Amino acid sequence: QLIIDLSSIASVRNAAKEVLNYPEPTIDILINNAGIMALPERTLSVDGIELHFATNHIGHFLFTNLILPKLKAAALKNPKGATRIINVSSWGHNMSPFRFSDWNFEGKPLAKEDRANWPILSSFGLKETDGYHAWVGYGQSKTANVL
Repeated sequence: QLIIDLSSIASVRNAAKEVLNYPEPTIDILINNAGIMALPERTLSVDGIELHFATNHIGHFLFTNLILPKLKAAALKNPKGATRIINVSSWGHNMSPFRFSDWNFEGKPLAKEDRANWPILSSFGLKETDGYHAWVGYGQSKTANVL
């Protein structure tokens, strides 16, 4: 049983090290599916990263890259296209672009193109803000998954 806290870079690194030490030489399919959603208050990971982004994107991205040697080994032995990395996202990417100008919700000036999709969010009765909002944090993490 592999134990991994996707919000912690150290935990992700430890889990990847464990996987790389498994006796199986390859990994044929990796499905990145775990995540969190709509935290009511801005929360940071132990590494100081907004928790949606840390858990839903950074953790998966780092884990995938660290175990890539086993995925590449599988790609060399399997039929072309049989080795897969699947990143599960959601419709949530429609709520917010990736906020390059303030990805950690620190109150920095927000570029126009980084503003949340308030026409969609307001249709759910949500009030517009450039600061932290649960659905904007979630949406940004889902956008990062599809970039």
